[in-house]
Amino acid sequence: MLSRRTKLGAIAGATAGLTFLSLSAVAALVGPGGGTEAPAEARAAVEPPAPELRPRVVEPAAGGREAARPAREGRTAAPASRRRTRRDGLGQLVITRMAGTYPSAALLARVRQGKVGGVILFGDNIRSTGQVAGAVRALQAAARAGGRPRLLIAADQEGGQVKRFASMAPTVSAALTGSAAEAARQGAASATDLRGAGVNVNLAPVADVPTSGANFLAQTGRAYGTSPGRVADLACAFAEGTRGNGVVPTFKHFPGLGHAGTNTDLSSVTIPAGAEALRSDLLPYRRCAGQGMVMMSNAAYPALGDAAPAVLSPAVVGGLLRGEIGFRGVVITDDLETPGVSRYPDAAVRAVNAGVDLLLYAKTEAASAAAHRALMAARRAGRLDPAAVRAALRRIRVLKRTLT
Repeated sequence: MLSRRTKLGAIAGATAGLTFLSLSAVAALVGPGGGTEAPAEARAAVEPPAPELRPRVVEPAAGGREAARPAREGRTAAPASRRRTRRDGLGQLVITRMAGTYPSAALLARVRQGKVGGVILFGDNIRSTGQVAGAVRALQAAARAGGRPRLLIAADQEGGQVKRFASMAPTVSAALTGSAAEAARQGAASATDLRGAGVNVNLAPVADVPTSGANFLAQTGRAYGTSPGRVADLACAFAEGTRGNGVVPTFKHFPGLGHAGTNTDLSSVTIPAGAEALRSDLLPYRRCAGQGMVMMSNAAYPALGDAAPAVLSPAVVGGLLRGEIGFRGVVITDDLETPGVSRYPDAAVRAVNAGVDLLLYAKTEAASAAAHRALMAARRAGRLDPAAVRAALRRIRVLKRTLT
């Protein structure tokens, strides 16, 4: 056994050793120069671990404002680009006209800020394929710089009298297209040409079924025929060729302008046909509208349950197109600056609430900017259906992911 003197000596030695270690740790924290910062390994040796910080996410609250709150367990904060898309997403619903042959600084700024989801091109925007491609590159670069999704770049390239790029396919009008095989070839060729200019949406084919030669579409050669079966065969083939070559086709003008006496681009139009006659012309949509987008008509169809233009009608958009036909894709308006629709001051809000996804402004950049402001104001006031907006943004997002 150890003597009492030996035990006391051992205890004293251990105490001295602990005191030396403690002083050494303090010296490490203070540092050789007396500063307050110590090497990380020294701090780790003496400091308890910091409590784990929970990430915070920012989500939109009621009225469009943001509220910060702790994330749920297992979740991380959303990237800034995704938060911007949620906050500024209403701009994704707006397709604007572009003035001139190159986007202005103001338009590029709107794209960066997320106030525009796409651009439509007309003849006065086009000098050459290379020039248009350069303009589109500038637009898409602005979208990337702002952390925004790719823009939809659209043009009416039907063939015949409605062809924004004069030197591109289709080389024949719809009326002169002889077969479904030829329609598919024309759709494929037009898509290849359009992609070369940076265009990713063709606002064609026309899926209307004229009931007589007096119809404005028949007179201009824009319709594939006068029977639902022939129109469905050729329109579906054109769309298949278009989509197969990387461009989104657009069936128009739902639920049909075959009974219209005048062009809705020029005047207000009400279609007097009964519901049964109108439904018989919907075969192209029933058969293959899922290949692309659907453009709504600006005419009114009282027999379908609404005196307002179809583009503003929940009965036509939600009830007939999405409900009865089962269309789940993106729905775009015809030009909202035309007489039949522009007389409704809240047309943009009504169209979105009805189930439309994209709002087309084909005459001025100013009109599309005003529409974005109107949507923002309606959301703040509670007049814009949040569920309709969420559904529209989801469909647009899915469509844009398919673009090459």
